[in-house]
Amino acid sequence: MSADFFLSANSGDGVQTLSGPSGERDWLDCMIVKGGTDGARVLFLNALRETLTAAGEKAETFSRPDDPEELDGVLFPGLRCAVVDGAQPHPREPRYPGAVDRIVDLSRFSDVTAAKENRAELMMTMDAARAAQMRAFHSLKAARQLELEGESAAQAHFDHARLERRTAGIIARELRKKGREGGRYFERFLGSATSKGYVWRFEEAAALCPKCYVFSDAFGLAAGSLESLAAAATANGWNAVLLRCPEEPGRIEHLLVPGLGLAFFTSKPGMEFPGTPYRHIRVDAMTKISNRARLRFEQRLAKLLRDEATVALRDAREERRVAEEVLAPYIDTDGIRALAALEAGRLLSWRG
Repeated sequence: MSADFFLSANSGDGVQTLSGPSGERDWLDCMIVKGGTDGARVLFLNALRETLTAAGEKAETFSRPDDPEELDGVLFPGLRCAVVDGAQPHPREPRYPGAVDRIVDLSRFSDVTAAKENRAELMMTMDAARAAQMRAFHSLKAARQLELEGESAAQAHFDHARLERRTAGIIARELRKKGREGGRYFERFLGSATSKGYVWRFEEAAALCPKCYVFSDAFGLAAGSLESLAAAATANGWNAVLLRCPEEPGRIEHLLVPGLGLAFFTSKPGMEFPGTPYRHIRVDAMTKISNRARLRFEQRLAKLLRDEATVALRDAREERRVAEEVLAPYIDTDGIRALAALEAGRLLSWRG
């Protein structure tokens, strides 16, 4: 599997983080990068990826939820190795220290004494970044509360049996064939609220799985169907990628079965599928909404709150960039690149 997804996503409850390969028993090595600045950790991830891909290894990359154009982690499936950012706001800790995962500390490449000369400015910008990020979380939380009211009303009049029949038909047509992949789950986020607005990797996912079923579902009504589809795929020996909802990580929002080239996407306002699906299931038509005027008002208000969250995330990112500029002269970038080369050599030495 190779697509650019997210392992962390912004939500009303803060940054939601999936474990990814960290702590998984069948992975050989997972580096959790901490210390230093955001830029230092991104530099290490980029340098490691460039060295290993130049050596012929395939890489699956993950985007940062604050800046989707920067790396948050990289998987090297052929080596059963990975490297992920483990610093705030998405802290990660080793589950099987040494046996699987380990911490790589970049703080040694910072001139601490020199950085403290700018202590007051750095503290001010870092506090401002955290305050802006909290504003974003509060706006996302308020938007989610409005959406939950609509979801509750839709659930009360939803024709579950109708969607269950459609789901059974899809399973019978698409998931009867036996696979030999092991029937494993992999968890990702398709996208996130970011400093550049909402980013959803529909096109990357559709390139991986071109046969796309799209559920038009503004109220989370198709979650049970996606669970059933995932269970059917894995029961027949196919691996499945569960693309979870950032606001509710326990809920599957999209599903990929790469071995069959199958994708099952949710499409809703603010997260619209951009292409032409193979099949379109209009889940919203399977429920009744009694007060549509109120629902439209709540949806508009929720959109405004999500727009406010984007502005706050952008403010937080700009404050962090100010801190990066102050600290940049005190970061040993050559040392970080040398460490990345050393670690790349270590991983390649384990190549079978």
